[in-house]
Amino acid sequence: MVPELHTPELIKNETTWVGGAPARKTGPKPQADAPHVDAAPLRLRFEKTGALKYISHLDLNRTMQRLLVRSGMPVWYTEGFNPQVKIVFAAPLSVGCESICELCDIKVTEPVEPEGALARLNKASPPGLRFVDVYAPETKLAEIAFAGYTLTLDGDAVTPDDAERAKQLFSSPVVLMKRTKSGEAETDITRFIREIAFESQKGRLIARMTLSASNTEYLNPEYIATALRTKLDIAGAQTLIRTNFYTADGSVYR
Repeated sequence: MVPELHTPELIKNETTWVGGAPARKTGPKPQADAPHVDAAPLRLRFEKTGALKYISHLDLNRTMQRLLVRSGMPVWYTEGFNPQVKIVFAAPLSVGCESICELCDIKVTEPVEPEGALARLNKASPPGLRFVDVYAPETKLAEIAFAGYTLTLDGDAVTPDDAERAKQLFSSPVVLMKRTKSGEAETDITRFIREIAFESQKGRLIARMTLSASNTEYLNPEYIATALRTKLDIAGAQTLIRTNFYTADGSVYR
């Protein structure tokens, strides 16, 4: 059972509330008639774990905007009458899923030293949000084709035979109702699976998988848990974590 969480209490410091509560100003914004400033792209890799897995993508975006300003990063703002910090995220993460490989792109108005930037960002971050790398991107986020996940189901009903049963299930088409842009439709979810492997331990089933995560084809890993529950009656306390991104040829994305 998901605990009831109050997002604003998770992400609070001396000057700012983040995640839905009224916020005081975190820093000056440029005026609408400010001169144009050249900006350089910067990629941030971060982890989103613990209680933060329960905040939505919209709340994460708000958190990141205020965090960047609070950290003192020389962030670039969009131009116009309502300037905002420009942030582009890779493949939004579903509520309830943790990640150790999240990526977002920002722009900065002056050179940034990676180690110093990491220290500033982590000092301004709430518990559960940790930055692990800062670098100039050499690829576009649109080049992401797949994402890796680890799904763990814990429970007394999980048996040593469940790994083999799950392997057999996904060796043939698995049809579920899947959300699409035009509504729900019956879909064979195996066509979105690049790799999947199962391991049984005492009272635990572990699934390691690589699923489609591009702009045109995406499979929420929750569908794997749904298939195990509805097709094989395998269920338990669920833990889900995203572990990496990959390109179309299977290389680790950076």
